Amino acid sequence: MSGLVDRALGLWGMDGADHRLFAARENEVHQVRHAGATYALRVHRAGYRTDAELQSELEMMDAARR
Repeated sequence: MSGLVDRALGLWGMDGADHRLFAARENEVHQVRHAGATYALRVHRAGYRTDAELQSELEMMDAARR
């Protein structure tokens, strides 16, 4: 899974960021440290949620951020 996490972090402009597995249940959550900040990166299990459910969750997080 580390390769997938590294590729995902690269897409977010966080190449080389430190990361560690934080929790593994339905999804994997990785703690990411980059440029003095700490983030959570969730890798969802394929087929666990539909694209519509994932899109809804992204919209909800964006609304909470605003």
